[in-house]
Amino acid sequence: MEALEMIRERRSYRAFKPEPITREVMQKIVEAAGNCSSYTNTQPWEMVVLSGRKRDELSGILYKLAEAHAPASPDIVLPTALTGQAQAQRFWATLQLSGQGN
Repeated sequence: MEALEMIRERRSYRAFKPEPITREVMQKIVEAAGNCSSYTNTQPWEMVVLSGRKRDELSGILYKLAEAHAPASPDIVLPTALTGQAQAQRFWATLQLSGQGN
């Protein structure tokens, strides 16, 4: 599939079937998510997959927080400055884009 076609075909699903997906399908989804782009290639993700009672407990907690209009507190805060590996990657990417990194 061509990149432009993938962009045009992309959809946001907001309704889901009630049947659970298999462990194998979930594993493929998690593996694919690891290939997604991230802010300056920081790749900050951590994933937890829940099902059954634990998922229902978390859903209840999140619902109550939403009902109470609780302030958002993201797990991953957008960095204000690049450091370490991210800073080095930005430097080399800049050199390559400017034609000086060859």
